[in-house]
Amino acid sequence: MQLVKSTENAHGARRTPVRTCVGCGEESPQTELVRFVFDTDAVVPDLRGSSFGRGVYVHAAPKCFDLACRFGFAKAFSKAPHTEGSLSVDKGRLEGELSSAIDARLEGLLRAAHRTGELAWGTEFAFEAASTHPGSILLLALDCGGSVLSEHRLDSLVAEGRVCPWKTKAELGSLFGQPEVSLCAIRSKSISFAFQSTYSLRSSFVSFVATEGQACKSPEVL
Repeated sequence: MQLVKSTENAHGARRTPVRTCVGCGEESPQTELVRFVFDTDAVVPDLRGSSFGRGVYVHAAPKCFDLACRFGFAKAFSKAPHTEGSLSVDKGRLEGELSSAIDARLEGLLRAAHRTGELAWGTEFAFEAASTHPGSILLLALDCGGSVLSEHRLDSLVAEGRVCPWKTKAELGSLFGQPEVSLCAIRSKSISFAFQSTYSLRSSFVSFVATEGQACKSPEVL
């Protein structure tokens, strides 16, 4: 059963809804959990939280995801059509779908930053944007050269958790019509926050990208 507490406090200000994790059974603000829905005959991720139908929530933690796959989803969706009261969840398949959904969401956010003029690429332009826009983040290509990694300006940004290693130079460039991009910056604070929040799910949920996800926060990796 999903718990939704009042979205207003005593002063009438809106509060974040509280949901129950189907893995551990504990309550948390909705912003700290990821929504999943039952679509036709399988459980699928709903990162935007806007898919039609009943949704359930899971903490962005490996243990909660494992518990949800073992019995949480089956219990929550026991009355869903075509389940016949029994639902088996393939954790590997769901990890793969979640990984694809996360990458699609990250690509969409990067394109949104480019479309709205909130993206700077190239070493100097990216570092300038990061230094003049509080809350901005840097995206670092996984195969960037040593000249970028040796930049002293990178160290402080890594220490602040504002650097996200992601995709190759060619893959980054292809997202906004460039041959190759080693380093780019998202200026927008709101888009940067959404990007980092989604990026963090990669290490929380998807086992085969866990080490890459840690690079966003660990200075030792760089």
